[in-house]
Amino acid sequence: MLGSLESIITSESLTKKAVKFSELCLIDKKVYCVESRPEDEGRSVIHNLTDKKDVLPYPYSAKNGVHEYGGDAVCGDSDALYFTNKKDQQIYEIVNGSARKVTNEKEIRFAEPTICRGFLLAIFEDHSDKKNIKNGIMRIDRATGTCMVMESDHDFYAGLKVSPDQNHIAFFTWDIPNMSWDASDVWKAALDDSCGFVNKKRISPQGDISSCEALFSPSGKLYYISDKTGFWNIYKEDGTLLIKDDSDFTKPHWHMGNARYTFVTEEIIAAIYTKNAVDSLCIIIDGKMKTLDLPFTAFTYLISNGDTLYFIAAGKQSPQGVYSYHLKTSLLKEEKISQAITIPKEWISIPQEISFTSSHNQMAHAFFYPPVNPNYDFKDEKPPLLLISHGGPTGHNPPIFTLAIQYWTSRGFAVCDVNYSGSSGFGRAYRNRLYKNWGIKDVDDCENCALHLVNEGLVDSNRLTVRGGSAGGYTTLALLTFRDTFAAGASYFGVSDLGLLAEDTHKFESRYLDKLIGEYPKEKDLYNERSPLFHTEKMKKPILLLQGDQDKVVPVEQAEKMYHALLNKGIPTAYLLFQGEGHGFCKKENIIKAIDSELYFYQKIFKQKITFASPPLLIENL
Repeated sequence: MLGSLESIITSESLTKKAVKFSELCLIDKKVYCVESRPEDEGRSVIHNLTDKKDVLPYPYSAKNGVHEYGGDAVCGDSDALYFTNKKDQQIYEIVNGSARKVTNEKEIRFAEPTICRGFLLAIFEDHSDKKNIKNGIMRIDRATGTCMVMESDHDFYAGLKVSPDQNHIAFFTWDIPNMSWDASDVWKAALDDSCGFVNKKRISPQGDISSCEALFSPSGKLYYISDKTGFWNIYKEDGTLLIKDDSDFTKPHWHMGNARYTFVTEEIIAAIYTKNAVDSLCIIIDGKMKTLDLPFTAFTYLISNGDTLYFIAAGKQSPQGVYSYHLKTSLLKEEKISQAITIPKEWISIPQEISFTSSHNQMAHAFFYPPVNPNYDFKDEKPPLLLISHGGPTGHNPPIFTLAIQYWTSRGFAVCDVNYSGSSGFGRAYRNRLYKNWGIKDVDDCENCALHLVNEGLVDSNRLTVRGGSAGGYTTLALLTFRDTFAAGASYFGVSDLGLLAEDTHKFESRYLDKLIGEYPKEKDLYNERSPLFHTEKMKKPILLLQGDQDKVVPVEQAEKMYHALLNKGIPTAYLLFQGEGHGFCKKENIIKAIDSELYFYQKIFKQKITFASPPLLIENL
């Protein structure tokens, strides 16, 4: 029966010798990457790609928690390499293979460290007053670790850049209740001898416009990205549009350090752009854009050392990796792969782009992965569907090869990644569709996508399942509570009580729900109306809940309250709490347990053949 087919792709395959790349940097003409390793306690390790060796000693992990999601943890010069350490959020120096603690600010987190005039500059986040967390830019003495606040006038800071001559600085800011993709400003300032800001000025347009990702050219000219046209395009400092295109040249700033374009020379820019949730890499010369012919559909980082581009990328049939591309010879080279894949091509499901009509006659979009298993004739049975609702909700899922999806398709599931209204990668108008409509349009689009697949004869209408993490976990719970289309689902650290989320979440998203739903507590009734937890009378479908005990974005209480509500209602449910995990699972054993438990959950609910020697979890009320 489909959903219980034997597969060569095991849960252990997902993490075996696997890494995930998150950052690239060029230091003293050498290329470094930061990679998360599930088999190494989930550590983020700094690897020297040029010399092919790790440079971060155990047990350090190059990660930070600024805005909770963190990012951009590494910088350096010919003398030393610096990183922010996950455990204590402080900046450390690596010299001759040993790490020395530079800062000692117990309640302060650091991100985007950069060297300027002998000092370190960094974005900081001060948690000493939990009710009044402050963000800004800090100067750090590399020898003594002495810290001085240089700027803290806004609620959030990111994109810290220093000009090649170290005479100017650029960054972007935004203020509550906006998220950076709603309204943000790019600033430029001259620097005095002590790295103090002089003649600071806004260079981006004001209003409900998202401006970000400033970058200095080799000669010191400043460029930035803005969605003034409805799409994130590149501008010169004087406001001149470099090239107008109905594509996004950046993405929502969930993580620090969106490196989406870079200078090859003063006249040549390399840039990643997104159209309909698919990434491409292009070269811009004299206002003209030339797309490079590369086999990738998602890029996450881009740097250049002149003739060669380095980037993190993945394709429909290739896993994430770090690649180099020589512009003169067009030579593409795999520098490091996230995981060596030895699966025969006949086992690989290739994503197909689909569009469908949803509520209010609006089009929505998704990527469909049909089931693939060379040992089964799929003409005999329609497959169960596993529909994925991505997180954010301002984000999107690209069409790429991952073993986490092939795990399901090789067992006979059809998988569909829905980029519902509100997703990025389609321009500002599509992103804004979800405002005041979270819990409505995302739910409509996911439901209509499933119904579209049923009507096309691609999936079994009686075995429709849905899963999602974070905001996608909320959409999953809402679908299983307020709609009857899906038979079961899994919520990974999802939101069950929207009001509780508004009262108990981190600063970065503290007013996000004002845009997505309405003002809180003024419109509390609306929050309750859309919260699955307050509508237990409508709950009928089995739900698996998975949660990290260190999650600061969606606290444990969200999952526990939902679990007890399901128990009391007599609905089949299971709850897995993972120790030491935050908002997303990093450790090998937890990644394995989560996906195996989810498969087992569906097999039990649908009374299929159980493919596990022993039950990986206890399902209550079954």
